[in-house]
Amino acid sequence: MSETLTSLLIDPNEPLIHRDLSWLQFNDRVLSEAEDSDNPLLERLKFLGITASNLDEFFMIRFASLNRELKAALKREDSGLALRLTKVRRQILLDIASFGRRQNRIFEQLVVSLRREQIEFVSFEGMQRRHRSLAKEIFDTKIAETLPTPEAKGLEALRKIENLGLSLLFPDDTLLFLPGSISTILWRRDTKKRLLVFQLGDLLRAFSGKHAGIEGEPILLRITRDGDVPVILNNENIDSIPETVRKSILGRQTRLPVRLQLYGSPETEQVGRLQEVLELEETQVFTTSPMLPLRALFSFVGSMASLVPKKSQLIYVPLKSRVPKRLREHNTVFEGIERHDYLFHHPYDSFDSYINFLTAAAEDPKVESIQQTVYRVDSGSRITEILKRAASSKRVRVLIEPRARFDEMNNIRLAEELSSAGVEVVFSSGQLKLHAKITHVLRNEDGYKRAYTHLSTGNYNAKTARIYTDMAILTAHPGLGRDASRFFEQACKQNIPEGLDHMVLAPNGLHRRIRALIRSEISAAKKGRPARIFAKVNALVDAKIVRELYKASEAGVEIDLLVRGACSLIPGLPGLSENVRVYSIVDRLLEHSRMYYFSDSKALYLSSADWMPRNFFSRLEIAFPVYDERIFGFLTDVAIPAYLSDRGKARTLTKVGTWRR
Repeated sequence: MSETLTSLLIDPNEPLIHRDLSWLQFNDRVLSEAEDSDNPLLERLKFLGITASNLDEFFMIRFASLNRELKAALKREDSGLALRLTKVRRQILLDIASFGRRQNRIFEQLVVSLRREQIEFVSFEGMQRRHRSLAKEIFDTKIAETLPTPEAKGLEALRKIENLGLSLLFPDDTLLFLPGSISTILWRRDTKKRLLVFQLGDLLRAFSGKHAGIEGEPILLRITRDGDVPVILNNENIDSIPETVRKSILGRQTRLPVRLQLYGSPETEQVGRLQEVLELEETQVFTTSPMLPLRALFSFVGSMASLVPKKSQLIYVPLKSRVPKRLREHNTVFEGIERHDYLFHHPYDSFDSYINFLTAAAEDPKVESIQQTVYRVDSGSRITEILKRAASSKRVRVLIEPRARFDEMNNIRLAEELSSAGVEVVFSSGQLKLHAKITHVLRNEDGYKRAYTHLSTGNYNAKTARIYTDMAILTAHPGLGRDASRFFEQACKQNIPEGLDHMVLAPNGLHRRIRALIRSEISAAKKGRPARIFAKVNALVDAKIVRELYKASEAGVEIDLLVRGACSLIPGLPGLSENVRVYSIVDRLLEHSRMYYFSDSKALYLSSADWMPRNFFSRLEIAFPVYDERIFGFLTDVAIPAYLSDRGKARTLTKVGTWRR
C-alpha cells in the first residue's frame, strides 16, 4: 500500500479513506479551477473565493467535530482511536497550511493577469505611492465612519469576537472590533478608465492607526469558532420553536475558537500570546493575503459581472435556460403534465418551469390545496409571494426545516411571513432534519381529485438553481401522488412517513433498499447476467455501503461512481475493487443532483440524499423512482454516458488515493 494512501485511511487495517481528508482533496480540485488558464480570469477569482468559503465551513463543522471526537476518545481512554484521530488532525492542519500558501500564490498570479486587463488590485506598497490620495479618500468616506471606538488594551477582549468576525490588533494590544457590515473590497475607476481595487486589510493597515490615534501598524484578525450547534426540537408547539432556535444558534458566535487568520506583520511574541488566549495550537494560526476574508472574492466577481461586456472573455458566457412549451402558459400547465412527466435538469432547464407550475396551482380555482417542503429558499423568493397569494383562496401548507445550517434565522423569518399571510406553517422537529424536496398539488377535475407532484434533488431556491445542477420530475402519476399525500400528512404530525408504495425514505428504508439493490446486482453477476451500478452523489462515506460495493466488485458487477466531494471508497485495488471506477467533476456549475441506477433491477432513483450516515439515519430524505420510459431512457442512455465521457473537467480517483485528470 502506498504511503499516500496509508496517510488517508481511517484505519490502516481497512481500505476506507477518511472523509475529512478526502474532502480536502475535493477543495483542492476546486482550487485547481482557480489555477486553470482555460477558465475566464474573473471566474478563476470566484473559484478562489469558493475554496475559502468551503474552508470556513469545514473548520466550523468538520474540524470542530473532529476535536470533540478526539476529546471524547481521550476521556474514554480509547488510545487506539485517539491515536488515529490525532494523526488525522495533524495531517489536516498540515494540508490546510500548504493549501493556504497555494491560495495566496494563485491570488498573486491572478492579480498580475488582471492588471493586464485594466483591473488593478492596489497593494499596500502601491498605496504609499501613486494611489495613496485615492486610497485615503476611500478610507475616509467608506470606512472611517464605520469604525468603532477602540477597545481597552488587553488580549482577553478577543474572547468577545464573534465567529468569522474581523478585528484590528495594534502593537500595544489595543483591539478594535470591526462591524460585520464593513466592505472588504472597494473599487474606483481612475482617469484612464482602469478599475482600481482596494482591499480592506491594506486600507486599515495604511490609515487606521492615525485615525484611531494609536501608534504602530495594526494586524487584521479573523477568528473561526465551532459552529456545529445542535438544535434539538422536541416541542411541537409552533410558537416555541423560533425562540428555541434563536437561543441555540446564538451560542455559535462565541463557541470555542478553532482557527485564527491574520494579515500584517505581527511580532512573534504577540502571535504567541494570541495563541495562548485563544487556546490554539501554532498549527491553527494561518497568515493570509490582504484579501481577508478571501471568500469575499465570490461576491466581488458577481458585482464585476455587470461592469464587463457580456461577450467579455473575463467571465463565462451566460447560459440560456429553457421552459417547455406547455409550461409557459398557466392555462396549459396541468394539461401538459397529464400528457407525460417532465424532467428538469437545472440550470439548463429554467427554474421558471417550477415557478410557472406553482403559479398555475395558485391561480387555478380547481386546485384545492398546495403543500411544499422548505429547506433553503432565496431571499425575496417568488415562491413565497405565490404561496402567500394562494393562501387567500385555498389550503396552503408549508413544512419548514428550522435547523437548516446557517439558514436557521432565514427560515424562521420566512415562517413568520407565511403564517401572517394565512399559510399553514409546520416546523419539522424531533431528531430528524427535513431534507426532502417535494411539492404536492391536489386538483378537483370534474369530481376526481388528481394529484400533481414535483420531486427534486435540490432546494426550492431560484438563486442556487442557476449555479447548481439539480434534477426534478413533475408528474401526475397517481401512485407518487398518493405517496406525496401520505408523506405530508404524517410528516406534518412529526411522524416518520410509512406505508409509501413508490418513494423510498430515510431513515426507515433508504439505506436498506440501496444495500438490497447492490446485492441484487451481485446475484445477477453470479448468475452470468450483465450487472451494473451507477451512482452520482455529493459524498460517499457510509462504510456499510462502501463494503457492499467492494463485494459487488468482487462478484464482477461493473460500478461507476460520480462523487463530487468526499469519497471513502478506493477503486482499483486488486481482488477488492478492480471493477470500480470513481470520478469527480468540478466545473462552473456545482454538481448537486443525486442519481442511483441498478441495471439488472431496472431501478433508477433520483434523490435528495447523499450516501452518508447523516442522510441515511439523521434526516428525512426521499429517493423517487423514474417511471416515465422516455425520461428513464434519456437518463440511462444519454445523461449517464455523458457524465462518464467527460474528458475536460473530470478527475478520476486512483488506487493510491490521489486524483488525476
